[in-house]
Amino acid sequence: LWRGPPCGAPVIRAVGFLAVALIACALAPTGAGAHELQQDRLTLVQREPSHVALSFRVEELALLKRLLAPAASNADFFMPLSAMDDRGFAAALARARARFEAGVSLRDARGRAMKLEGWRWPPPEDVRRRVRSVVMQSMVGEGAHVHPEPVEVTADALADGAADEVDLKLPAAAGPMVVVSYRPMQQGYRPDRVAPLRITFGAPPVRTP
Repeated sequence: LWRGPPCGAPVIRAVGFLAVALIACALAPTGAGAHELQQDRLTLVQREPSHVALSFRVEELALLKRLLAPAASNADFFMPLSAMDDRGFAAALARARARFEAGVSLRDARGRAMKLEGWRWPPPEDVRRRVRSVVMQSMVGEGAHVHPEPVEVTADALADGAADEVDLKLPAAAGPMVVVSYRPMQQGYRPDRVAPLRITFGAPPVRTP
């Protein structure tokens, strides 16, 4: 559960309606192409037969809110979050990230769970800086079109055997996401070769609902 100050706390009242509205605008998509530009993405690369590398590109502030307080308004969530002390902020961030990691699942073709390890997230101080930046810009009226850039979150999935086919599940809080998967093909190239080097791409995946 979200443990930030309640909506009626002084930190909220002191800012007033205008700042609340500006924060909502700062964290909302704008323009016809906003949804496409902000689409989160997951790339899965089969590095070895039993090793799949995961790389998420996500807008972490929006993900943080969906994980901790999906029903709260942007202002009721981000303003108390920005005012937390270091220990409270680190605890909230760790709780959100643990929930996300627990909701990611990969299974091989035989239904066996793959081991997910080596999660790598941006440093907490970077997240805190972005939260405070959005709130401060909103309070001075400069945040109407603030779009924090996606951050990279990576992990490794290990299987007991070959992982040529895997079943993926993500937590509901992840939201819509583009998923890209591939296995790198490696060939040698010599500058003195006469014939061009043929590059072959795999067939597109079968679409499922």
